[in-house]
Amino acid sequence: MLAHVAVNPAQSMMLLAKDSGMLAKYGFTAEVLLIPGTPRTIQALLAGDLDYVAAGAPASLRARAQGADVVIPQRQCGSDLPIV
Repeated sequence: MLAHVAVNPAQSMMLLAKDSGMLAKYGFTAEVLLIPGTPRTIQALLAGDLDYVAAGAPASLRARAQGADVVIPQRQCGSDLPIV
């Protein structure tokens, strides 16, 4: 299950991948959910209810700093900032 926290172009890639058939092409079946609020989304990820989320870095980093096993594998917008 996939989730995003806002309706905006940066977080629309999961919906695009699902609606275009790209996920199915590579053998993935997924439901894409909108869960407003990054902290709530990170909590659902840590609880095992979600497999991947598009969420803001601050809540992810805060969870990581508190000992959670959270990884930020990508960034969704062009930036000169390093990937954490």
